[in-house]
Parts: sequence; C-alpha cells; structure tokens
Amino acid sequence: MKNTVKDNALFTVVRIWHSMIVTVFVVTLTACGEVDENDGTVINSIELPTDSALTLYCPDAGIGGESCILNDPDNPYATTSVNDLNKFELSDAAPSAKARFYLWATAQAMSPRGENQFYVGGALQDMYGDSGSDLAREQALRAYRSVLDNYYYSVTFFEATWVGGDEIFYPFPLRKLVGQNMHSPSAPLTSLFDNPAEALQQFGLWGYTYDDAVTKDFTPNF
Repeated sequence: MKNTVKDNALFTVVRIWHSMIVTVFVVTLTACGEVDENDGTVINSIELPTDSALTLYCPDAGIGGESCILNDPDNPYATTSVNDLNKFELSDAAPSAKARFYLWATAQAMSPRGENQFYVGGALQDMYGDSGSDLAREQALRAYRSVLDNYYYSVTFFEATWVGGDEIFYPFPLRKLVGQNMHSPSAPLTSLFDNPAEALQQFGLWGYTYDDAVTKDFTPNF
C-alpha cells in the first residue's frame, strides 16, 4: 500500500501521528446516509470519538484476523468502506488516537495484514500516552507482537523526494518500526516501558532477539 500523504514522515522512521491538527470532529465517510433534498447528494456524517477511554468489544479486537470490531456499536467505521485507497487519509482526518484505533482495527478486520496491524499498535500506544490506560498498553503490545509473529516480513511504504525532485515510494520493514516504537519511541509517542531494557526483555519472552546497537532489527529465536 502506498502511503501518499505528503506529511507522512517518520520519527526517524516512524509515522508521525500528530502531523496535522484536526479541528473538525465530524468527518464525511462512505456509508448509507441521508439524501440532500436540494441536489440528491448522499450526505454521510459520522461523529468520531475524541476521548481516550478504551473499551474492547472482544478481547482480541484489532488483533490478527479477529473481526469482532465490525460488530462493535461504538465503532464509527463499522459500516464504512475502509480500504487501501482511503485508510491513510481517514487516519490523518481522525481527531483522536481512539478514532485511529477504530479505523485501523476496522482495516485489519477487513483485510488482515502487517501494515494495518502495525498501525493498530501505533494508535493504541498513542492512546496509552493520552490516557495511561493499562488496557491500551497491553493491547498495543499484543498488536506489535502480532506483527512479529504473523507478518514478520511485511513492509509499509513511505514517500521520499529523490535527488532531482522525483518522488519515490520505498518499502520499510514493519518489524523495525515495531522495534523502534517499543525500544526507543520518539515524541509524541509515549514509551510502553519504564526503560529500554524492559523492551529487550519483552522481545526475548516473545522469542526474538533485538539488536538495538547496530541493525535495529530482530532475529527469531526459533
């Protein structure tokens, strides 16, 4: 999936969640809606959450191929067509980390893949920073582990301007982004651990060794 939004930079190589300030909290989405009596245009407005209180419709919401998020009555994207063409645009328009969690969990339920799973984890980590919720922290860790266990070789694409002004899209391994977000996250992400050594220990418990000094990459211990 090509992430074509111009300001999708990395914190070194991690997507900046707060790259734009969104002041409109009602976003038009593709879904069934009312018809404007003046011109027959279908108008669809769904109010997106702006709070940081996480509740899970089922324990595995947003993880792997679990699709229960599509039945969650609190999910504003449940009846929205979330796909590879619009998911980054919808993410940038989301007014809160909670809204982004619902968005990416919906994308993951509709199309399980590493890219969607990673951004579920990023939204939950961001949500943890907003609320201090242990539930958000634990679910973020589960999402990141799912990237390593289920989508180890998956990549996401970032935009760069080549010498001469040409724009290119280059792939970057999602596992490396997981390593950075867990071991040495950059602002505005809040660390999931009190110190980086705890992240290394967690990787070991999951069955991975993380080289934090040179390659910033994982080696499976199995």
